[in-house]
Amino acid sequence: MSLIIFFLILTFIVVVHEFGHFLFSRLFGVKVEEFAVGFGPAFFKIKGKKTTFRFNVFPLGGYVRLAGEDELSEDKVSDDPELLINKKPWQKFLIALAGPAFSILLGYFLYAYIGSFYGFNITKIQAVSKDMPAYSAGIESGDKILKVNGKYAFDPMVLNLSLKSGKSVSVELLKKNGLLKKVNVTPKLSQEQNSIILNKFKGNIGNELKGLNGSLEYSKVLKRMEIGDPIELKTEDGILKGFLENSTISPRRYMIGIAYAYASNIISKDTTPFLKGDKIISIDDKPINLPYDMNSTLLSRLYDSMAELNLEKNDIEISFEKNKITKVLMHKDFINIKVIRNNKEFTFSIDKNKLESLTKQGAIVIQKNIYKLKPSESISASIQWTNTLLNTMIDFVVRLFSGKENVKQLTSIVGVGVMVDEARKEGIQQLLSLIALITLNLGIINLLPLPALDGGRIVFSLIEMITRKKINPKIEAIIHTVGFFILFAFGIYIIFQDIFRFF
Repeated sequence: MSLIIFFLILTFIVVVHEFGHFLFSRLFGVKVEEFAVGFGPAFFKIKGKKTTFRFNVFPLGGYVRLAGEDELSEDKVSDDPELLINKKPWQKFLIALAGPAFSILLGYFLYAYIGSFYGFNITKIQAVSKDMPAYSAGIESGDKILKVNGKYAFDPMVLNLSLKSGKSVSVELLKKNGLLKKVNVTPKLSQEQNSIILNKFKGNIGNELKGLNGSLEYSKVLKRMEIGDPIELKTEDGILKGFLENSTISPRRYMIGIAYAYASNIISKDTTPFLKGDKIISIDDKPINLPYDMNSTLLSRLYDSMAELNLEKNDIEISFEKNKITKVLMHKDFINIKVIRNNKEFTFSIDKNKLESLTKQGAIVIQKNIYKLKPSESISASIQWTNTLLNTMIDFVVRLFSGKENVKQLTSIVGVGVMVDEARKEGIQQLLSLIALITLNLGIINLLPLPALDGGRIVFSLIEMITRKKINPKIEAIIHTVGFFILFAFGIYIIFQDIFRFF
């Protein structure tokens, strides 16, 4: 069922995109030879005056085939006014632009629908660190973020991105008593965070790091090291030795000291040994959701537990900020999860497989904090929120091409399928939100000025408008064909990246 829903969603999104191309092609008199829904052999066809509408066997998107598009054979090039290559540059520009425009318009429509009929899921703050700016500004556990710098923020990424500059941020909060409160908070630059995994370790580990391989410049040492190199950590409790298995260096970033309440600690479905309605209160005797403990959120506790279950018997994972050791994880065969069921406490010992089952089968769900706006505000808020998402996507693309973001953050059709399955379990609102996000991404990606994409065709149209000279259609077709195969190869790379990430 999940696969069918995914295929139908993908087809719907792509068909809307292609309908934009179809509509403007017909508007300017370009012959659309085929408008196909899906790929593969035709299930059935409907022949119109100018276009054959194909409904293919595999519902994996769709396409339109325009007469005179990417024509490599000079024999087929003529003065036929219905060929795309014979249209004016501004007409070709609008035909190429129409697909991404329809994708983006669909995103606006869906978010307007969500805002009007369902409301938006706003972010709840789970924990606030006492020694950080958020606490000083009066932000408390249980507050919900409504606006950031005067704009609606229905996702924590908006606040996270606003903090990157290090400047003061205005945050409008919905307090637990239902009142609104606006605070200004200036982020603080965090310490560099390092994490290492050692195997075959011996010795003791304390709370204060006094040297790594005889040096106090920990990051520089780790950057020079390779897997398998010997490593020695000196602390107030002595020396710990081992061999490097993995290391992670997280650069300094601006923070205000809050943890979000991403996941609910109420089990949403029966997953052995848990029952629907069980409330998780601790993991290995560590309480869940302490108001002033940044590491006490359910996801943080589950992440640490999964790391402990995945570590080999002779492995140890150590995290540290500057000279402070913040976390030490060691191998475990089982973890103990305590729940409240019918006003009684139960403790279950579960292994790696059961923990994976708990997280992958939808028993742990995203915490919902629905906020319904007044009808007079919902449309404007939806438009504003969609604008924010588009600006965020554009900013990410710019940072990606400038080398400030990693391609590992990109998601392929495999990753999208996983997200659709998770959203389906959350309900129709979450599914519609994901569809809106996907179609906005499709619009932005297709506007990139790369061969084979709509953005590449827009560039060729702009060149013709500026130079007032027609580009050789055969050369343009070759460039788009080469670009297609390059993008196809890159897409395969991202697919394999997602396979290793999710499976």
